[in-house]
Amino acid sequence: MEAHDVTVLSTVVDDMNPEILGALLEDLLSLGAWEATFTPTQAKKNRPAVRLEVVCQPELARSLAETVLEQTSSLGVRVRQEQRWCLTRRPGRVTVLGRPLAGKWAQRPSGRWEFKPEHEDCLTLARARGVSLGEVWRAALVAAQAETGQEPESA
Repeated sequence: MEAHDVTVLSTVVDDMNPEILGALLEDLLSLGAWEATFTPTQAKKNRPAVRLEVVCQPELARSLAETVLEQTSSLGVRVRQEQRWCLTRRPGRVTVLGRPLAGKWAQRPSGRWEFKPEHEDCLTLARARGVSLGEVWRAALVAAQAETGQEPESA
């Protein structure tokens, strides 16, 4: 495990069309945010609202805050410096239905490695082969298990 410094940006938005807000998450992620999420909440005068939270590298905080202020009706963005613990990760591939499938290996604190297939790759393969997404996902876990000799994690 490794510790990383992160910046957390947050604001509450209670007066915008949610269809516009959806595009904001995509923009923040494409600009380098590690996470961008909305949580339902209540605002002043009991108005329904969403709390936007963005987790990013400290050096991206200002530009991402500017994006939030440009694309929302918010008048300010709160900023916190935090640390997060991350598992050691590495990219990987397994072969499923005769096709390489991308994913990530993550090492648990016990030292055990787990494989998580990439959703988009699984979905593309499932559609191309006319099988369920769950079937491809499970096959990827079995293929990863064959490489490591460990039991696959349930999906």
